[in-house]
Amino acid sequence: MFQSEAEDYICKNLPKEIKIILSIYNNKPYLIDQILSMYNLGIQEIVDSMLYTAYLARAAVIADYSVGREEKDEKYLEEIRDHQKEIIEFMRKIAQINKNLVRSTELDDYIDEIEDSNRSMYEQK
Repeated sequence: MFQSEAEDYICKNLPKEIKIILSIYNNKPYLIDQILSMYNLGIQEIVDSMLYTAYLARAAVIADYSVGREEKDEKYLEEIRDHQKEIIEFMRKIAQINKNLVRSTELDDYIDEIEDSNRSMYEQK
């Protein structure tokens, strides 16, 4: 199978406009690697934050009700106290990432560059 035949086979269900946009990456495979790496890290961070949130939410419910608290609840709260430092560090890290994203124009510039290249491709049609 030739290169173009393989590409057509892989992307046979995509609309023509999407194929044109994806053709940018034919000569720049490193960009695909960077994009996938960023998504992977982002998904890991989201899952971590969801787990910590669920972990703390259950702890808050247990801590609110001291009447009828069982031994397993006490062990759970003790475990949270043991991991308090890691949880707080994670929350600080997320807060710092958010501050950096708000202050930085690098992401905005990159998105603008992508939009400009897509517009120019559509104008060439």
